[in-house]
Amino acid sequence: MNVSSRKILARLQNDKKTQNGVVHFILPKEIGKVEVASDVPASAVIDAVDEVRRLSRGGWVWKK
Repeated sequence: MNVSSRKILARLQNDKKTQNGVVHFILPKEIGKVEVASDVPASAVIDAVDEVRRLSRGGWVWKK
């Protein structure tokens, strides 16, 4: 995955779930149930994208 974390964050600002400048994430809790989270800090989004990038390069480690 070769994309800037900040560019993804900027794209999220234009997502259809963004209202009044606040990004709303639809997060699965269990089958058939979701939670709407609107208090996700930008730093958490950037960290998550960076982690996906790291994992996509084979940098994963199985932890129990």
